[in-house]
Amino acid sequence: MKIKIQVVKVFALSLSLASCVKQDDNSNVNHGSWMLGANHYTAKSSKRETVIGTDKTISFSDESTNVVGFSFTSYPTSNGTFSISKVGILAGNNNKLYGITKPESNTGKVVTVTISSGKATISAANIWLFSTSNVNDSMLFSGTLTEF
Repeated sequence: MKIKIQVVKVFALSLSLASCVKQDDNSNVNHGSWMLGANHYTAKSSKRETVIGTDKTISFSDESTNVVGFSFTSYPTSNGTFSISKVGILAGNNNKLYGITKPESNTGKVVTVTISSGKATISAANIWLFSTSNVNDSMLFSGTLTEF
């Protein structure tokens, strides 16, 4: 059941990111990047949204089909470190969706959030994400991303 909920969240995230409203109009500004497996992506847009229920998601897109979203119970308002068990990470690339479907694979790992001028910078390193359609398909996720 948990995997089905994450699939719905990722699907909703993917659809909504197609219409991200905050885009980088200044190509000289670095809003960060992420790695999923061996693939590197650069953030070109970001969005805050409620995906399902009360989850508050901050999502990023490279303006292609590649997305990553971080879900919290409420939007972070101050600097902090969140246990991976308290943050949802969903990512999509090459028409595949990945999420934290095996939390035990990331025991002790954290997501760090820094707030500046009301915008979040989110950093995570070496987090195992698993395909939502094949739990044997996994990729490492790392990234540092700043809201636009």
